[in-house]
Amino acid sequence: MRSAEQIGRTVGGWHDHQKEQRERNLRALLTMLERARLERAEWYVWIAEGQPELTREQYAKLRSPRARGRRGARKGATVE
Repeated sequence: MRSAEQIGRTVGGWHDHQKEQRERNLRALLTMLERARLERAEWYVWIAEGQPELTREQYAKLRSPRARGRRGARKGATVE
């Protein structure tokens, strides 16, 4: 279904709008990644180091309900 915004534009205008939106999103993503690299964000370092396997304790910490406000593991789920 077409949105009111899309209906109000010509085909070329809509394509230009989508292209501009993709460019804005790309700039925002690159800015976020650069900030993560400079601040050595934990997730960025993990990826940059080739995604080494987590120990059982590290994985359990990520699944903990107290770990950075994340939801805990489902009831009855176990870490293998």
